[in-house]
Amino acid sequence: MSRDDFPDTATVKTRLKQFEDHFVSMFLASFNSLPVRLRAATVSLAVRKPEPETATAAETKHAADDHKPKPKTVTVADTGSAAVCRPEPETDTAADGGRAAAAAAPPSAVSLYHYFRCPPAVAAAIEARRDYVITVPEAVFRDAVAARRTGVVDVEEESAKMATGSSVARDAALAAAKMAADELSRVYEYQLALLAEDAAVKMVAGHAVDCVIDYVVAGRRTVARLLDRNTIVQGKLSSCCRELA
Repeated sequence: MSRDDFPDTATVKTRLKQFEDHFVSMFLASFNSLPVRLRAATVSLAVRKPEPETATAAETKHAADDHKPKPKTVTVADTGSAAVCRPEPETDTAADGGRAAAAAAPPSAVSLYHYFRCPPAVAAAIEARRDYVITVPEAVFRDAVAARRTGVVDVEEESAKMATGSSVARDAALAAAKMAADELSRVYEYQLALLAEDAAVKMVAGHAVDCVIDYVVAGRRTVARLLDRNTIVQGKLSSCCRELA
């Protein structure tokens, strides 16, 4: 293929814009076809900041290791050799305590559904943003806070007067889809530019949406990954890797 066969700049920009528009509209239609609670459970709202390990934390960890039960050593009388016995298995009480600590630990990734139903103390920590980074636009986050406080998190009908669980999930998905569409159009700029007509661009966008939805929602019933710009892009790239394998 010679340079003269490649589309001009105006055509390339048109094809990329067509892809972005088709991808966003088709993604939003597919997302809105999911049950309202599944939509909220799919959308990423915040992630917990990693806690840097301080010197005190490291010392505490070493101290805890020092207090762990050591393997018992018994002397075998007839040979004088030493035999090491395995540590005793963890008791039910210790196991229950470990599970309780894990259950009480704050989540590292917060979905919109989790935020709507978490205890007030956890919600306050998310809203304060000292330990969490918000993964949605500021306006969407404000609407999520308003929906939680007004108690309309399960309302499926759209409302022009207040934010509902459905509208917040839709707006978060729309924002993520727009950012991902811009990135995907740059990743696949060469391939999209060579498409001859809008119908072909729409077909490619539809295939990309199907790949992303399957990547995020397993069987369209279970949340496999929280939805944000990165998972949308990764969903499409993963499908390409499987097709090439």
